Amino acid sequence: MRTMRAMVLLLVMALIALACGDGSDTTTTADGGAVTTTTGDDGGATTTAAEAGSTTTAAPEAESLSVMIANLRSIQYFPVYLADAAGYFADEGIDVGEIQIVSGSGAAIQQVIAGNVELLISNPAASISAVAGEQGDVVVYCSSHYQNVFTLATPTSTGITDIAGLEGGTIGISEPSGGEVPVVRAAMATEGMVDGEDYQLLAIGEGGQVTFEALSSGDADAYSSSVYDVASIEAAGLELTHILPDEFVYVPSIGYSVLRETFDNRSDVLTRFARATARAYEWGKLEENREQVNELIEPYNPELFEDPAFVDATWDATLTLMTPPDEMGDPDYCTHYIPGWETYVAAALETPVEEGGLPGEVDINSMADQSLVPAINEFTPEDIEPPGLG
Repeated sequence: MRTMRAMVLLLVMALIALACGDGSDTTTTADGGAVTTTTGDDGGATTTAAEAGSTTTAAPEAESLSVMIANLRSIQYFPVYLADAAGYFADEGIDVGEIQIVSGSGAAIQQVIAGNVELLISNPAASISAVAGEQGDVVVYCSSHYQNVFTLATPTSTGITDIAGLEGGTIGISEPSGGEVPVVRAAMATEGMVDGEDYQLLAIGEGGQVTFEALSSGDADAYSSSVYDVASIEAAGLELTHILPDEFVYVPSIGYSVLRETFDNRSDVLTRFARATARAYEWGKLEENREQVNELIEPYNPELFEDPAFVDATWDATLTLMTPPDEMGDPDYCTHYIPGWETYVAAALETPVEEGGLPGEVDINSMADQSLVPAINEFTPEDIEPPGLG
């Protein structure tokens, strides 16, 4: 039987599947609010999904930095999109050009290692694996999100408030190949329960009407999927109780990865990039600014904003994901939660490589570098105001 740490590893490796895309070879670029998607096929089509919406242009002396993000969801990554749209990058002397969106963190980190892109914003697990496999010397110099993108919840009306209450029940999932499936199995295993014996999994979709009806009718006693799928059910009016055990919540989530050569040679540029996102975060997280933030980042991902209730639910889920554990207090932006890293690496080393384990050791203190954090946070309350909005 796998140890608990190995089970936690499965959760983290599964997290990449949703937080970092669907693994396809689709590349999307966002330039000042214009979103372009290019397929990986020969002669692939390119479509423009929005008109340019940036309110500022980079200063002539701005230094370029190529950036890649793991998915297009502009609320989930609002500090980056807001920094672009509201002039924080320009104010810090950074020109990000077209922000590239590539599904699949494994493929994305290879783009960094190959030198095709300098900065990747994604789950750090693929970066850790690359370092352990000696594929490249990668540094993660900033953590922006702290909590697991997958969750497990029950309709409050069921009265089920913990994992043990699901014995003999049915747990809804998005689909059999969904990244949440290892999460469910690992969480249920904490109570000694096995899939197919002590509970059943049932595919009920990704937060749409079918999902809502399955939970409302009792066809499913619980639902596990991304926090965004779960948020859509809550936005539709079904009250849910979240029951994912605490040990599955705080794992490496979203970070900024670069090659060590880039880290050493362009630390000032990387600092200014992260400072721009930190400033954008501080202003963008405030509820009184929400309407204006939405207007600024909507052009990057218009379809996300079609349902106001879902927009609100997505904001709630995102701000939760970005909330650090209580033991960290109120950390500076970009600070790593090292215990989460230690849990992940220890679990990975106990797991066979063919099951997602690490092929070698990782020096966490070296890889999860925090030396730039003080400089990243060198800004005043006045600096939080969007520089590009007059």
